[in-house]
This record gives sequence, C-alpha cells and structure tokens, in this order.
Amino acid sequence: MRYSHDSWSIELPQNWQVEEETEMVAFFHEDGVGNFEVSTFFADQEEITIDDILEFAEVDDADQVTFEYLSGIHKVEVEEDESVYQWWLSISNQMVYATYVCPVGSEDIESEEREAMIRSLRSSVSVLD
Repeated sequence: MRYSHDSWSIELPQNWQVEEETEMVAFFHEDGVGNFEVSTFFADQEEITIDDILEFAEVDDADQVTFEYLSGIHKVEVEEDESVYQWWLSISNQMVYATYVCPVGSEDIESEEREAMIRSLRSSVSVLD
C-alpha cells in the first residue's frame, strides 16, 4: 500500500500503521520492534545540494546515498539502548528527513521493511513552490 502525504509518498509493508502528527508521520507494525518517521520541508532556493544537507544534518562520517527518487546522506548511531537510522534526502528544493528507531539488538528484525520503505520514498513535488 502506498501512503501519500502532501508532498511525498512511501510504500508501506503489509499491516504497518500510520500515525500522523503536525510535523511528521510515523509508521510502525503493532507487533514490530521499530518506528519509521518522515518529515519534510522546502528551502527557498531552487535546489538543495549535498553541502546544504551536510550543513543541516551536522553529523560526521555520514554515508552518501542515492536512491531511485531521492539522494543525500545516511547515518546510523546508537543512543542509549536504541539504534537510530537517519536519512537526510532531497530532490530539487525539498528535503526529507527520515528515521527508523529500534532497540539495540533488534536491527535485523525489520531490516527488509526498513530498506524497502526508504527506497520507496519519493517526492510528489519536484519544483520550487
């Protein structure tokens, strides 16, 4: 099932649920281990560059990623007892920030779903608003 937001969409694994908040949308499986969240914003400039993303993210040692629809950087960190996967992705003037958080030691349980979701994420707006 494809979930569509105002300016982006994502393919959801079977039986995953959606919780919409003001500034982000969360996705999760009731019996799962992790929480996948997406938020987005638009820049005033025509295009967000990789340098813009690096400056915004303020992280060291991030990996550059390129998916079919978006590109940017990715970082995995351990914070207390949680593994935090973060992606800062863009197309044109839109930046998408996505996270997946799960307990340490549970990273592989929903890895296929996590990877499929991030790879399916796409912008539905690709021009300067």
